[in-house]
Amino acid sequence: MEPKPSQRASIVQRLKELGVNHRLLNLGDEAYTVEDVVRLGRVPRDEVCKTLLFVEKSGGTSVLVLVPGDSRVDIERVETVTGLKLRLASPREVKGITGYEVGALPPFGHRTLSLTLVDERLMLKEMINFGTGIHDTGAEMSPRDFAKVMTFRVANISRR
Repeated sequence: MEPKPSQRASIVQRLKELGVNHRLLNLGDEAYTVEDVVRLGRVPRDEVCKTLLFVEKSGGTSVLVLVPGDSRVDIERVETVTGLKLRLASPREVKGITGYEVGALPPFGHRTLSLTLVDERLMLKEMINFGTGIHDTGAEMSPRDFAKVMTFRVANISRR
């Protein structure tokens, strides 16, 4: 099930309201993985934000984690940074907490969220590519502009 058009519009509208330089990427087909985005969007793998939701094992806290598309989340580092014991959220939990589906999860505009962590390597890229909440459209912007859109902590939370 795709997100409602209003969800995507709200993300695009937020970018416009903030006056942030960005480019929408029409992928021409639905993307569900980093590989899909690289192939359809013709963007470098390491500039794609792999956006994953983790939840506290005891419940309550959710943590959105963004790492480069050529990396994996290091859950031990994430737990050290947050002080929480975490597990990957199920697709149902992702939809319930954020309002979006796995594979199109944007880094902002969620229903509820406790904390967002961004891997430090993403902030060194020329451009960052991320989901808009709809599978056939992405967005691209500089890390400097990305930092204007949302609040997050930067940490070393990935491994190759």
